[in-house]
Amino acid sequence: MDLMNFMSVSKDEEKQMAKPHKTRKPSVSRGTAAQIFFKYKVWGRLEVTGSYDIPVIKPYEVYDLPNRFVPFHKAMSSKQTDCIVHFFLDDALFARIFRNPDKYVEILKRYRYVITPDLSELTDMPYFMRLGLSGLNRTWAAYWQSKGVNIILNLTWSLHDSYAYSFDGIPKGLVVAISSLGVRKSNFCTSLWLDGYKRVLEQLEPSLIIRYGEKIPSEREDISIYFDNEHLNRMRNGK
Repeated sequence: MDLMNFMSVSKDEEKQMAKPHKTRKPSVSRGTAAQIFFKYKVWGRLEVTGSYDIPVIKPYEVYDLPNRFVPFHKAMSSKQTDCIVHFFLDDALFARIFRNPDKYVEILKRYRYVITPDLSELTDMPYFMRLGLSGLNRTWAAYWQSKGVNIILNLTWSLHDSYAYSFDGIPKGLVVAISSLGVRKSNFCTSLWLDGYKRVLEQLEPSLIIRYGEKIPSEREDISIYFDNEHLNRMRNGK
């Protein structure tokens, strides 16, 4: 595949990026970012790689996957620990993990597996914000792994230019998690998701994909396990 053509921005993406940027509240406040990088210095404890100094994920193995998901905000009080904790939530529901990095380590270590954070990268965000949010996702994945939490890496991407940092430093053949929340809201979003998904298959060759959200046509169902979006199911069922 021609790399320059693959990494180029499509006309649809150009139109999307040309739209006026709406003012939005950041998912992680400036004060929280300062706490992370200057008070706790989490990045200084981690091995990094590439031109972006992205934290490295060590190879890991996954056995006997539980059949139950629990969202992070409910995992704080749940007594059943034979399940998978996930962060496929509104960012506000787990922003507290960035205010005190060590506070939740022992809680998360009780669970069988933890799918790593999923701070939202939006296509109308400038590049530096998308890079920063991806970096925070990876930082927390590597940090928890270094503390003995049994992680399953959550993969995220946005526009084509995000591939340079989104998949750097990730070993091949891992069990990974991928969400499709919000992907079906437009053809543009679906196309971007599929492009990144294909890049994951080619570059990372995952052994198994834990999928959260709606099935997307053309994905590899033979190497995927699907978990429902509990919140959406409750809304559909009127509960």
